[in-house]
Amino acid sequence: MAVKRNRIGLLISSIHKGFCLHAWESFVHTAAKEKTSLFIFPGGGLHDRQDYEYLRNPVYDLVNTENLDGCISWSTTIRHSLSKEEYNHFLSKFVPLPIVTIGFSTPPYPCIDYDNYNGMKALVTHCIQVHGARKIAFLRGPDSSSVSQSRYDGYCDALLDAGIIKGTSGKKNTDYLDTLVTGSFSLDEGGRAAAQLLEERSLVPGRDFDTLVGTSDLMALGAMNYFSQRGYHVPADYHVIGFSDSMESRIAE
Repeated sequence: MAVKRNRIGLLISSIHKGFCLHAWESFVHTAAKEKTSLFIFPGGGLHDRQDYEYLRNPVYDLVNTENLDGCISWSTTIRHSLSKEEYNHFLSKFVPLPIVTIGFSTPPYPCIDYDNYNGMKALVTHCIQVHGARKIAFLRGPDSSSVSQSRYDGYCDALLDAGIIKGTSGKKNTDYLDTLVTGSFSLDEGGRAAAQLLEERSLVPGRDFDTLVGTSDLMALGAMNYFSQRGYHVPADYHVIGFSDSMESRIAE
C-alpha cells in the first residue's frame, strides 16, 4: 500500500522579525490541525544585502520534490527587488511541485492576496475623522515593492477624499506630499527616514506634522525610537500608525 505523503513547505524571509515573527505560527497551527507536515524555509530576501539576508538564500535550494509535496511562497517577504520575470524564474525551479504564492501574483501560480491599499486608506481615514489629523507624514517603503506602493496610494487617496490635498489619484497637488513624504527606504530604515524629516527638512513632530504613518510597523517603530532619543514622544507630541500588526509594535513605549 502506498504511503500518503503530505509535506508542505513555507518559503518566508524570516521567522524572527516584523509580521513574519508571528505570521508563521498560524501555518503551524493549521498544519497540526490538518495533520500535515510543515517545513519552514526562512531564506531571507532574494539578493537582499540588508542585514546580509542574501547569505540565507541557499536555504531555498532545499525546496524540491524529494523533500516536499507542495509549497507556499510568501512572495512579498522574499521577492525583494526582483522583477516579475526574475521572480517567476525563481519559482520555476520548484516545478513540478504545486505552488501557491501570497501577496504577489505570479501567473500561472495561484495567489492569495491581501488588500494593502484599502487597509492603509482606512487607517489614514480613521486618523483624520476620529483624531482630527491634518498634517500626516508618511515613511515611504522601497520603490521596488508593489506592497509599499499600494500602501502609499491608500495614504494619498485618503488625503484626497478628505480634501487635505487636491487633485485626482493620478495628478496630485505635490507641495504637501513633497514636504511630508520621505524618500524610499527599506522597511528596516525607519530611523533613517525619520532623520530625513527632522535633519534634512527641519520638520518637528507636533509642529510640522501631527501624525506619522509607517509603510510597516517596523518603519514606524524605528522612527518612534529615533524621535524619542531627540525628545519627541508619542502621544504627547504626535501620533503614529503602522501596518502589519508586527510583534514589535506591541512593545513600543
